[in-house]
Amino acid sequence: MIEYATIEQASRAALIEAYECGGRRYECGGVIYRLSNGAFAYSAPETSHRPFGVEITALSAPPPAGATMVADYHQHICSIHNLPFAEFFSPADALVDQGFHLIGYMLDTCTGDIHRYDSSQDDADDEEVDLHSGKTFYLTIGHISDWVDLRSLR
Repeated sequence: MIEYATIEQASRAALIEAYECGGRRYECGGVIYRLSNGAFAYSAPETSHRPFGVEITALSAPPPAGATMVADYHQHICSIHNLPFAEFFSPADALVDQGFHLIGYMLDTCTGDIHRYDSSQDDADDEEVDLHSGKTFYLTIGHISDWVDLRSLR
């Protein structure tokens, strides 16, 4: 298990690995732990082999000895069907992070932006989304914490 000095470094590495796991076809994700020595590490990314949604078994598994689960991570694929939503945390993403008191990290694979959502700092349902269908709804965008040049990973 590789250790990182900050949660941001761990999330970046985890999201790059998630992108390599699922690429353009499937969401992949996992969890980030704070280790007993104060460093951070992440679980290997998992996939449910679906373009939308991933069941992260590490959320229900006990963390490694002496570690505490502090965040989850996943990537959103960039497809014609997901383009309007790739930069937003889904309602399920936000609910999981709120319920488990975790920080959420998400890689928007359309832009390479890494979004961070912390329910203790960021508003949920803060962005109005209009699909030009007459219906308007709200999603959570968090804030951009980093960027990955996805062209360098292909």
